[in-house]
Amino acid sequence: KRQGSWMAQQQVQDTVGDEIEPQRSTGLIGFIVPVVLVAGLGAAGLFLYKQRVTTKEEVAVRARKARDKMYKHDVASLAESEKLYKEILDIDEGNQEAHAALALVNYYRTDHGFPVMDEARQHLQQAGDAETASRYAADAYLKAANGKAAEAEAEVMKLFEQEIGAPV
Repeated sequence: KRQGSWMAQQQVQDTVGDEIEPQRSTGLIGFIVPVVLVAGLGAAGLFLYKQRVTTKEEVAVRARKARDKMYKHDVASLAESEKLYKEILDIDEGNQEAHAALALVNYYRTDHGFPVMDEARQHLQQAGDAETASRYAADAYLKAANGKAAEAEAEVMKLFEQEIGAPV
């Protein structure tokens, strides 16, 4: 059935010819397909969100354990701390906080005679601008170890003046 005035119908017919077909009912399939698509997208979003939250929880648990081990400074604790931080990088390879902490762990390991100063520098570089106590400390220690103690001291004093202190 056509609706509207005869003149309007004739104008449409003259303009597009017989190219326009009347719209057909899509039935049950037309209803189910969009519902399934929306449900699938929602499920995928929920899955990705849950995976992200789980990853953050796993990282947080390992980071707490690793930090506790790192501050003991003995060889076994530093090795365990390094292992935990590397596990964090296995879970979240771009984690700047883990890189910063690994820089500090490796610096501490040099106190025990391990030749890992280059690893410490690499991890510090990968830490980027992470605002963590580990990055600030590793940066200062590595500068001091490279004969730039005055520069390291000036940067640490600047942090205290900015009331940054030791962010965690």
